[in-house]
Amino acid sequence: MKNGFWFGLIVSGLLANPSAWSFDGVAAPAQMHAKLSWVSAGQVVRVRLRDLQATQSGVGYLEVEYRKKKIRKMSEEEYADYEKKKTGRVIMRNGRYYLIDGNHMANAAFRAGKTSMLATLVEDLSAGSEEEFRHRLVAKKYCYLEREGAAGMAELRDTLRKKVIELADRPYRSLAWGAREVGAFEKTEEDYAEFRWARYFEERFEADGLTGALISSDPKRAVRESLRFAHLPSASALPGYKADPDYTAESVEKKLRKLFD
Repeated sequence: MKNGFWFGLIVSGLLANPSAWSFDGVAAPAQMHAKLSWVSAGQVVRVRLRDLQATQSGVGYLEVEYRKKKIRKMSEEEYADYEKKKTGRVIMRNGRYYLIDGNHMANAAFRAGKTSMLATLVEDLSAGSEEEFRHRLVAKKYCYLEREGAAGMAELRDTLRKKVIELADRPYRSLAWGAREVGAFEKTEEDYAEFRWARYFEERFEADGLTGALISSDPKRAVRESLRFAHLPSASALPGYKADPDYTAESVEKKLRKLFD
């Protein structure tokens, strides 16, 4: 009788929480509000794209579109390899997965018709209040505040209520991505490098009389314009900064055609 009781309890727990299942080292998608979790930090999990909670306020739609087209051209085998290379990172809170890295991949995969993605579980932050959770996200650099102080924390509170696939377009994120792709600055492992470049380009564009609308209407021109600012001393503190360009006009145009044509 006792054995039957414990067996039933275990089965009920598994049915209530598919995230506890693991096949070939990859956990199944987690249910929202799962009561139990046997997924541990460092484990690769398969997460449903529709269920992923956001930790950042937006993504660059031009980069999402580029990746979407790339994914749609792949065979199943090619996509499986690509997905592994683009494994995201998530944290968990009360059965929910919050995506902290891989937002463009998630949005591109969803728009290409995929339903899930791979992500590494970094940490379970279920303990503590909602306010403590937000402050821990900032302290651990799991998110990037677009604004400082109370205003930034208020925006983060609203962001955490959104799904990743609902994120708004942030044109200057697209611009920073495009500038990096043509060689304006080096790709770096430093946290939130493109966020910082996006803010810098926004400031320089506004000071020069350019607007973010140009990024959507003529992305090639927008990237060319960004190159005028990328190597200035005012950008020297940004991640991946290059004092001198190491690209040519021809290489830039070739890359721009690949990105936007």
